[in-house]
Amino acid sequence: MQLARLLYAATSIKNSSIFKFLKKINMKKGLLFLLSGFVTIASAQNVTDNKVSFTYIQLPTNPIDTKYTQFEIVVTKSFETSNQDSLNAYQIKLDNANVQYESQMNVWKEQKKNIDRNYLIQLAAWEKSTNAGTIVVQPVKPPYPLQPVKLEVLQPNMHEDLPNDQVNNMVNIDGFSKGTGGAKVTLDFKGVGNIKVVETKTGSGTTTKYQYKCEYTMPVEIKVETPSQGVVLNTIILNEVRSYPMKEYASKYEYQLWYLDNQTQFWSELQKHARTSAMSEITHYLNNACGYSTRTWNTEIYSVKSHKEYSYDDLTNAYTLAKQGYDLIYQTRDRKNGHAKLTEAINVWKQALSESNIADNKSRINEKVTALIYYNIAEAYMWMSNFDESEQYINKAINAGEMKYKTEAKRLQGVLGDMKMRWNANY
Repeated sequence: MQLARLLYAATSIKNSSIFKFLKKINMKKGLLFLLSGFVTIASAQNVTDNKVSFTYIQLPTNPIDTKYTQFEIVVTKSFETSNQDSLNAYQIKLDNANVQYESQMNVWKEQKKNIDRNYLIQLAAWEKSTNAGTIVVQPVKPPYPLQPVKLEVLQPNMHEDLPNDQVNNMVNIDGFSKGTGGAKVTLDFKGVGNIKVVETKTGSGTTTKYQYKCEYTMPVEIKVETPSQGVVLNTIILNEVRSYPMKEYASKYEYQLWYLDNQTQFWSELQKHARTSAMSEITHYLNNACGYSTRTWNTEIYSVKSHKEYSYDDLTNAYTLAKQGYDLIYQTRDRKNGHAKLTEAINVWKQALSESNIADNKSRINEKVTALIYYNIAEAYMWMSNFDESEQYINKAINAGEMKYKTEAKRLQGVLGDMKMRWNANY
């Protein structure tokens, strides 16, 4: 039956390059050549990419002493100082504008007085001449110079109050509850600054559009400390320019009209957006640095399907053991609940490697199977926090020559450094 199928496949491609090739050589030899190719393909190992997804507890980079399970938030509002600085600067500008205006008004009044005086002198001379019978043209009063206008000093945008309860409700650290006596997290909000509205024009003619966004910064200083450790973390985040999306208009003057009527509302909404975004990023930063967040990891455990020449039940069994181990590591921060099963899987894989024959592609554990086992072992060791062994098998997988497992091993290599750093910070 198998031979009939192969013959059918070979004779059903008359218009193919294979058929033309067969016509040029002896048909019998050609069929034997074709059949040998099919046999080679049929005997090649069929790798199964077993997709696996499991959860784990990510360790912090700046761990809080494990004897503390609670944290409290202390809110510092540096923007209040900025408000006062803005008010002081505004008052200085206002005072300077008033002084300048008064000085200009004094000059203007003197100029006006001189014009009035000269005009009255001219009128007196004119009246005397007229009374004496001399016909003289009545003088015309010259215009006054433009009256000075006081320079308008715009009131500064004042930062609205940020209630402590709002911060306390929005900022959390995974693995900890709110309370006193443990870690203290001080958050110093610097306020929204470096505001710049950016205009982008798109289209032309009737399709012309003006898109606006507001760029800004709102730095926040984070300090984490405990009674036993002192300062665990002290840094400033959100220093980079951030963006607040605005509306799109058919005319830039429509935007200017909108802004003319909505400056106060715009400033208030910008603050709300900036603060809400900041709370989310503060929580993310704290969880990455000090928290114990539950993460999801997606990977593949490779096995090989058995066929008539070779059985790969051992690799299938190793896959089952490894998956069972991975499904247990979420239970504790050190992931030790999964170690036993992962160790069993590693032992099976290593036993299979004892048959490795990379020079013979037809061997049971050929170059491809060897490479995938290297990768499986490397990942298992990584999740057991045996980073030196993991690195050794990563390098073996990279150097094995199979591109798929070389690529996967390099991806694992990129993760290994971070996991090792976190592990060493905690244990």
